[in-house]
Amino acid sequence: MTSAVAHADHRVENKTIGFISIGHAISHFYMLVLPPLFPVLKTEFDVSWAWLGGILTLSGVAMGVAQVPLGFLVDKIGARPVLFWGFGIMAGATMLSGFADTFVLLLVLTVIAGLGNSVFHPADYAILSARIRGPRLGRAFSVHLFASYIGWMIAPAVMIALNEIVGWRNALIVTGAAGLVFLAVMIWQRDCVDDRKNVVARGKDAPAPMTPFEMVRNPPILLFFLFFLLLALGGTGLHSFIVTSLVELYGADLRVANIALAGFFAAGGIGILIGGYIADKTDRHEDATAIAYVIGAVLIAAVAFPVVGIWGAVALLFLGGLFNACVSPSRDIMVRNISPPGQVGAVFGLVTTGFSVGGAIAPALFGWFNDIGHPQWVFWFSALTSLLSILAVYAAQIAHRRSLR
Repeated sequence: MTSAVAHADHRVENKTIGFISIGHAISHFYMLVLPPLFPVLKTEFDVSWAWLGGILTLSGVAMGVAQVPLGFLVDKIGARPVLFWGFGIMAGATMLSGFADTFVLLLVLTVIAGLGNSVFHPADYAILSARIRGPRLGRAFSVHLFASYIGWMIAPAVMIALNEIVGWRNALIVTGAAGLVFLAVMIWQRDCVDDRKNVVARGKDAPAPMTPFEMVRNPPILLFFLFFLLLALGGTGLHSFIVTSLVELYGADLRVANIALAGFFAAGGIGILIGGYIADKTDRHEDATAIAYVIGAVLIAAVAFPVVGIWGAVALLFLGGLFNACVSPSRDIMVRNISPPGQVGAVFGLVTTGFSVGGAIAPALFGWFNDIGHPQWVFWFSALTSLLSILAVYAAQIAHRRSLR
């Protein structure tokens, strides 16, 4: 391949990575449009913290339930139309949420947005796998993951700023409309996200794939499903109620509490970049995961003690987010290593369903912690799930080694 052709191919691939990653960032942004507004919504609709957390629980259930059948739909009709429809539903429902005059209507629209959001993992990975050549695929996945942290990181600051400037209703309308504008641009440049064009060829001599029944009975895969569930249980609950818990526990100003949340996600993005370097330098990924999660758990648990002061809590959350995120590349390498040849996507699809399950349980549970007057439990329970996830990782690695004997 000449340098000119390679450069042209890289430009096309970079456009694909750019559109898919920006879309992924927006999808994660939409996951957090409501939590920064919870104190306002609690007053507006006169509901409990648990009911507010329940909105996220039902949205998470919708995402989890829809993800598997949408994966089959992606394989049948292609990822691009599924991505476009899902994006439109997600952004449109978010925009309409600004017009909700009852809590029930807000809940229904949030669930619909969750259904739209469920398309991203099957569609994004199908498009990237089809259009990005092997030597650059790992970096493409890395950028895709990093983009999700950008979406999470900027959501609290943007939503709080918009709430102060135009009110919570217009904040949702503006963010939903912005997503529809990006969708229009992506449709205009639709050739860049066409997974049925210029498909990278797969090997013809690959072994017979593992059946779904065999996959759900595979101990290493099931243990990594548990691992992802624990991560989501602690992580989703924590970032959904960092703001509320800091306000309840420390009497923190809403702006400062949201700075803590934004810093937590900023640290996560930095941690992913550091973690890529660590993952390339070690073969003992389970040990790297254990060390990072132990440190992260100690830092997060320490936030439960108000003696550190609000800015001490902000610093602890930043460092905790950094250590928790820096093992993400090692985590993904471990999942890849236990995957049968040619079935990396199927295994990732199954184990990451644990994210949906844990994410569905966490918000209501963590909201209940605040309802009963124990906001410190938010930080203790999140730390506990990190420690339990270490056990799941080691058990999965032991089960995988036994299966190779």
